[in-house]
Amino acid sequence: MKKLLLTALALLQVSLMYAGVYDLKKYGSLINQAELNIIEGKYVQALSIYDSAFSYYTSSPFTQDLYNASLCALKTKRSDKAISLCRQLASKGVGIPFFRFNKAFLPLSKRKDWNSTMNYARTIKDSFERVNVSLLRIIDSLVAKDQRGNAEWKKAGMTSNAKLKMYATNDSIAKTLSKIFEQKGFLSEDIIGAPLTKEGHLNSMLPFDVILVHNFQSGQWGDTLFSSILEKALNAGQISPSYYASIVDMGSNTGIRPYFGETRFYMQYKCKIYLDPYTKSIALTVDSNRRSIGLCSIDDLLKKVIFRSQYPKSDFKINVHLSIIGSYADKLSEEAMMNERTLIYDLGNNCGNKM
Repeated sequence: MKKLLLTALALLQVSLMYAGVYDLKKYGSLINQAELNIIEGKYVQALSIYDSAFSYYTSSPFTQDLYNASLCALKTKRSDKAISLCRQLASKGVGIPFFRFNKAFLPLSKRKDWNSTMNYARTIKDSFERVNVSLLRIIDSLVAKDQRGNAEWKKAGMTSNAKLKMYATNDSIAKTLSKIFEQKGFLSEDIIGAPLTKEGHLNSMLPFDVILVHNFQSGQWGDTLFSSILEKALNAGQISPSYYASIVDMGSNTGIRPYFGETRFYMQYKCKIYLDPYTKSIALTVDSNRRSIGLCSIDDLLKKVIFRSQYPKSDFKINVHLSIIGSYADKLSEEAMMNERTLIYDLGNNCGNKM
């Protein structure tokens, strides 16, 4: 039985390698349209657009997109379609807890084919874990080493010498991870399974992301060890444009690397959304950078930011990174911030409500 599961998983991964040509910009454009329809509550239209998007990447749409499409199917009472999408989600290795902890899937539990869908989810999840158990232990050890180095830097008072020592540690860790990518390929969700939180919810980040980010921070003025690796993964459809942009932006938005505005572009203070002078001055460049990798415009990004701010508990997963300022030390500091920044949108009383 074990050999059968391993063989099935291997065949699945091979089939993904030889799927149809992935159109980065077309797929990204369609996903953006679907998400904008979700924001407007147009679930029938959103589901139709997801179907079109998946036709460009029929073997393996991203887990988040499958998940949002499944919720659209549930919202529109298309249970057969929802079950089909749930099986595709199961093939990503989300496992049974993912479905059980999400109340949106509760109506499907009454169907006769729900148990078989859950059994399939368990089988695939177990297969991913068996195949990758040793590999993920190595990744965990690298992440732990990275975190120890960061803690030692802070403990040493964040001095220049301590920083250089931390960077040397980061470089060593990055080289080890790079060699793993050379041997195994980029460890995408189709290789190691969909990333999940401890509670079984979808996680937008992969288990080794901190290593990638620290490598970008160590070499903030140009290409890094992972620049070409991430670009290849992006163009092959192994990682989403949002994931790619988040890693690059978290690494640094200075130097010669492009800034995509996926992090730190908009900021929120007291239910109002602002732009600071720097991000406002580079808005056109950011828009161009985003279009180049299939991301939505900054105007559409704002719509998603507003949606997430108004409905933080929505079941739909629309990824946006918004800088939220809790408070200022005094009134003068608050006034200085408000004078420097441009007010983009006032959420009013509709800030943080449940959808």
